[in-house]
Amino acid sequence: MRFLHILNANERNSANLIRQLKATVDLTNHVFLVLNSEEKVKKLFPEFHSLYNFEYLPAKGRLKKIACLYKRMADADKIIFHSLIFNSNKFLLFFAVLKKFLKKSVWIEWGGDLYNWKREETDLKSRVLNYLNHKIRAEIPVVGTTFEYDNIAIKRDFGDKRIYFTPLPFGTDRMDLLKEVCTHHKRTDGPVRIQVAHNILPINNHLSILEKLEKFKFKNIRIIMPISYGTFGIGGKFAGLTYKRNVQICAKNMFPENITFMSKGIALKYYLRYLWNIDIAVFDCDRPIALANIYYLYFLGKKIFVPRKSPQYSFFIDQGMRIFATEDISKMSFEEFVSNDLKPLYDPNNPDMKLPPILEQKFKPYEEMKYWKIFFEELSK
Repeated sequence: MRFLHILNANERNSANLIRQLKATVDLTNHVFLVLNSEEKVKKLFPEFHSLYNFEYLPAKGRLKKIACLYKRMADADKIIFHSLIFNSNKFLLFFAVLKKFLKKSVWIEWGGDLYNWKREETDLKSRVLNYLNHKIRAEIPVVGTTFEYDNIAIKRDFGDKRIYFTPLPFGTDRMDLLKEVCTHHKRTDGPVRIQVAHNILPINNHLSILEKLEKFKFKNIRIIMPISYGTFGIGGKFAGLTYKRNVQICAKNMFPENITFMSKGIALKYYLRYLWNIDIAVFDCDRPIALANIYYLYFLGKKIFVPRKSPQYSFFIDQGMRIFATEDISKMSFEEFVSNDLKPLYDPNNPDMKLPPILEQKFKPYEEMKYWKIFFEELSK
């Protein structure tokens, strides 16, 4: 069985998956084709370039790119798309017209390509792009999900398919990093620290959260808003700096004395130490998002709000996690909003504490790769 993996250069979502596939799966018959030129990847994503012996499309020449892509797809027994977000509409058209290739394809969804691919149909171009995007997703018979409840949206929007769970794994050092954070001195005074969303993508509805929190503006609070990434958008939508600037202006007007923007990315171990000193995190996206943040925050004993209508709210409740509904903030007093009897899930003085099954699965090294082994075994039959 010859597997062709098609992906865009993306360190944030791909790095840990590629590393752990190398460590746990025989990749002899696997080819990873990146829909970018090698020169561009070396320049913009140097870590990604070093992860694996990738193949790249030619740097120049549209016909050369098409020929390379066509040959690789024709030679493969299975074609695995890691996210159906394409940087070029030409790629979208290319894949949509080659129905014979779609029939032997697999779609590994990454969230945005499942929930946020559709454009507002304001003109003929947007209607055509929506048609092509839907056609590709509808034609592909097999889907791998990266969140446990995403199968609901797949069946609702694209009909019955063979669906497997193919999670994007955490790094193998996550549990060690989280335990180390729990050994640090915990802040016990100062303002209540409230994180709003985790990036500046418009789908996070920052202004909606701020409106809910505005009634607490004269309380002893400090709002922290991460804005270091998100202006890249999703598949050509939601991109640009205008939204970011508007949110900052509104936030400063609403909370002139108690707003902080995290405008630079920081290394994970320092980000976890920052989360250790957060009290509350509020998310207001209708689809699963910020999952890593939520798992970290829950491990650290923080109070987390997500929309009740989001699939992740139902999932977390079903897993026995204490999660609160964003919609309820407007009905809460300040005392109700900030009260929290959750404790960190790791205590240095009691290191044998047992994790909830879902967090044990997420943070145990290589644990989620068992799903990928099952996935490849089933595809090979």
